[in-house]
Amino acid sequence: MRDRVGTWMPWKFAPVAKFFAVGLCLALGTLSPGCSDDETTAPPDELAPPSNLTYLNGDGSVTLDWNASPDIADADGYVVYRDTDSMVGEDLAVLNATKKLTTTPLTSTSFTDNTATNGVKYFYAVRLQDGSDFSEPTSEINTASRVQTGSHQIAEFASPNASGFDLSTGQVFAMSSSGPDNRPTIDLYLGTDSATDQTSAALAIKSPHLVLNSDPDWTARNADLKLLDNSDDPTTSDSGWSEKIVLGSTSAEIVGKVIAIRTPAEGNGSVYFAKIRIDSVTGTAGNRTITVTRAYQSLPNYIRFEVPTRP
Repeated sequence: MRDRVGTWMPWKFAPVAKFFAVGLCLALGTLSPGCSDDETTAPPDELAPPSNLTYLNGDGSVTLDWNASPDIADADGYVVYRDTDSMVGEDLAVLNATKKLTTTPLTSTSFTDNTATNGVKYFYAVRLQDGSDFSEPTSEINTASRVQTGSHQIAEFASPNASGFDLSTGQVFAMSSSGPDNRPTIDLYLGTDSATDQTSAALAIKSPHLVLNSDPDWTARNADLKLLDNSDDPTTSDSGWSEKIVLGSTSAEIVGKVIAIRTPAEGNGSVYFAKIRIDSVTGTAGNRTITVTRAYQSLPNYIRFEVPTRP
């Protein structure tokens, strides 16, 4: 199951058109997909490069798409490069010797890297090749494949099975004060719009620090949440976060909502980013359960959390 630079694909997060428009660049220190500035025209004696390189993250894979070079009809095809460091300014001979992902030139404008390791940031670029001649590269992009899992059931705080969710492992833990101490691992819980999580209120995804309890282990667990206006968004800005997201009271209001999460900071200050989609809600007030699918980016402080679409 994979999601295009922000596309919920057939649960595979159905093929869809590239959704990122050129210009959606986030000032996060990384170049966002669809934000190429490589639309320049090559001199007459040079190969025109491909442009607008975008990515589609999967679980252990990254699919790249780009716009065709106007010179492709007379050339051998495209060469895809990958490294764990930026390749900008690196010698072409070195790139061709050590950084090629493709063994022969491609005639299509898409390539899937099935050798990506989750949690590793990769830099990608594409050039046009014609014999021994190569175009300039597309603008380089970086991304990382991520873990995706589904069918996680989170029970309402007021229910006998009240549970919180650990985004890093995809595990659901009891929020009971008895038994194992799960507080240090819980990133969010299902409460209501009421400060006391009264069952008559609308359901809400909440930061653990909102648990009505003076226990410092709860109050220290500050997560940031954001309802995504576009469920296809694979990343988001570093502003507009909230401590809770009100889901609603009916299935029609709740199902399909997509929420970005910035996890509580670890001891070293690192945070992690994830995205959940609510697939179903069952039960009655006071004993409701939601089922979610999550995508979790295991690189710290790196906003890349795509989730695919249902078929």
